Amino acid sequence: MGGGSRGNNESCGQAKGDQWWGGFLDPRELPPTPPMLKVREDGRIQPDDDACSAAGLAADDARRSVEALNLNANRLRHARRRLWDDLVDVSADVPNETAMTTWGRDVLTPDELGRLAPFFTTSRSYFGPAGERILARQPQEWI
Repeated sequence: MGGGSRGNNESCGQAKGDQWWGGFLDPRELPPTPPMLKVREDGRIQPDDDACSAAGLAADDARRSVEALNLNANRLRHARRRLWDDLVDVSADVPNETAMTTWGRDVLTPDELGRLAPFFTTSRSYFGPAGERILARQPQEWI
């Protein structure tokens, strides 16, 4: 049942269907911080074992939930990888830490309509600890 191996490339509710178990973790209901999921450079999403443990969640349940939701479907993984590559390209032109923080705030905080950018978890993973410092300064109810 590995992510991305499904021919239909369905994800989220379509992929999960009626699968349910006591340890299922709905990504929309995870604590906002620390981030329980992280994205790797190749676009794969995976649980952060340390963050899960700190929140009292089983990383195996998180892994199983990622698989059930097919969050590593090819189309999602490729979209995350493209975003990651774009972030790398833009950051090469950011002149200093102050500018990086300003840019990070623009990328990581909601727009004027209160919406987070698509693939927020990818951007959050890219910015890493610096992004977490940016998010810690913002109102937390939208994370």
